[in-house]
Amino acid sequence: MDLQVATSNINGFFTASNVVVSGSANTTIYGVAQCAETTSQIGCLDCLKVAYTNVQSCLPDTDGRAVDAGCFLRYSATSFFPDNQTTNITPFFKKGGNSTKKAIIIGVVVGGVGLIFLVAGFLVYNRLSRKPKTISRGDILGATELQGPVNYKYKDLKSVTENFSDENKLGEGGFGDVYKATLNNGKTVAVKKLAILQTDRAMTSFENEVKLISNVHHRNLIRLLGCCSKGPELLLI
Repeated sequence: MDLQVATSNINGFFTASNVVVSGSANTTIYGVAQCAETTSQIGCLDCLKVAYTNVQSCLPDTDGRAVDAGCFLRYSATSFFPDNQTTNITPFFKKGGNSTKKAIIIGVVVGGVGLIFLVAGFLVYNRLSRKPKTISRGDILGATELQGPVNYKYKDLKSVTENFSDENKLGEGGFGDVYKATLNNGKTVAVKKLAILQTDRAMTSFENEVKLISNVHHRNLIRLLGCCSKGPELLLI
């Protein structure tokens, strides 16, 4: 509940906190909450209220997550962010509230650790609070300023990468190869072919993870513009 209030009031809608719980052998509980930057303060708070309700089903597990199209909430008895990147959240609560009686510190997690944390965390979501909504289909050949996740046509991506030619190949990694593509508006993007078996469960997880990650904005992170899930291969743009 503290994360709900603080996250919706902090610029960037991302907070991380830990609290020592009295009466439980001084166990330290760690928590992170995040809302899409495109949402409003009220929208962030409303979304986190739903996430808070959904994460109750994780108890009494010592680690729990709740994810929606606009927000993410996680708690754990194990630290998963640096303790030295925190600030006091006391100013975000009214005097006399329950939160002022707790020894809580909270802050915005910054730096290069963000990408690793986000990708690793999103790949293990087994519980989703809602069914995925239909993702809008975009025209990559006329793309300008993209808003949110866009599901592109496979034939368009095949065209702008020249049929995924070796000349446009930028590199490869554990999850697939990456190709350079240039849109008609002059923008240069990278297209990654994911080496993932397309089962029903994998497809559902893929679309929901893309929906959430595409709303993450940080100067140290490469923006995820969209994806292609209707073709022989899963693609990230």
